[in-house]
Amino acid sequence: YMAATLIYIKSKMLLPPDPLASSEEQTADPRAELVQRLVEHEKFKNAAQLLYQKQQIEENVWSKPDKSLYQDPRTEGELVVSLVDLVKVFQQVLERRKEVVRIDLQHEQFTVAQMIAQLRAQIIASMENSVNLIQFFEACPSRHAMIVAFLAVLEMVKLQAVALVQEKMFGEILVRKGKAFDVVFDENGAIRMVDEEYG
Repeated sequence: YMAATLIYIKSKMLLPPDPLASSEEQTADPRAELVQRLVEHEKFKNAAQLLYQKQQIEENVWSKPDKSLYQDPRTEGELVVSLVDLVKVFQQVLERRKEVVRIDLQHEQFTVAQMIAQLRAQIIASMENSVNLIQFFEACPSRHAMIVAFLAVLEMVKLQAVALVQEKMFGEILVRKGKAFDVVFDENGAIRMVDEEYG
């Protein structure tokens, strides 16, 4: 592709200007587009280098975690679920959904805000203030809804509105009411920013 581009530029510079072309086309430098692409390539190359350096720094820096996240008396004896476990569970549910052949006549759209509100309502309605994660995903009517539900769970975990726990090793993952649950869903809580972010 680069060789063809260079040949094209060389031919444009050797051939006489097209008399039918406009004055702007006649004065345009055929090398300008290539120069612009090289400049953009250099920008992306520098950005990639900065990201790589940042990754190297973060890999060699130890941070002090917030121990209060793991010292809630309600989660005593439970296992904190990592993001890797969450992604594995979601992939398993998606794979099972592929095996079920169904025709969706209605293409109902869901928003992250709607899924957050749905998950919040289920947590409040539960006696244990927790929801089974797999059941929450499998209750979604479509793959699109499941993806939106996954984003909703990630947002609520990020805001510490919920915690993902297991009662035993390799047990089912529960979405449990977190320490910032009430604060996040307050009238002026951070959940309003999520609504604006996802529209």
